[in-house]
Amino acid sequence: MNKQNLQAGFTMVELVIVIVILGILAAVAAPKFMNIQGDAKISAAKSNLGAVRTGVSLAHAKILASGQNTGRTGNNKDWPTLVELRANKLAANRISATQNLQIAESDAVSGVNNASLPKMELPNMTTAQVAASRQVRDRSRANSATRNFNGNEGWSYYPGDEIVSVTRIADAVLWINDQTTTNQDGAGTKPNKW
Repeated sequence: MNKQNLQAGFTMVELVIVIVILGILAAVAAPKFMNIQGDAKISAAKSNLGAVRTGVSLAHAKILASGQNTGRTGNNKDWPTLVELRANKLAANRISATQNLQIAESDAVSGVNNASLPKMELPNMTTAQVAASRQVRDRSRANSATRNFNGNEGWSYYPGDEIVSVTRIADAVLWINDQTTTNQDGAGTKPNKW
């Protein structure tokens, strides 16, 4: 009779130990899962920045490969201008080998200024920053070098046709907004270094 009445089960101590272990696991794993949305936004911003960089580089290569009237003073300047980047394509008045070449894929390709670059949305961006995430501002080389951007800025592009003394700056500069609260990826790198 005694053997039949014995029922196997967990003691109160065993249950408490299991609950404590589950609590510790949840406390360790929860922050990792909670940051997934932020990581996804950072990855999307990196991808969009890479797309714009690639588009600008392809446009530059296409312009140079044409070999026709390139350079700072030519009608077919090496780098896309701010106007062209805003329109997301090379101007129709360029030579036939390069005209209307699309610079980057976008979710809002249009001829409207500040409305045609891929959207950028980083964690903790303000409403104004998200709304202006496609903007391309006309910045001098000095401002680009010092990252002197305002809080509403998304993309900032310098086409690289400015003269400094007697040397032309050949490189284009493209910045991503680094005024957000969360401005570091897993590698500890600020967005403007992506």
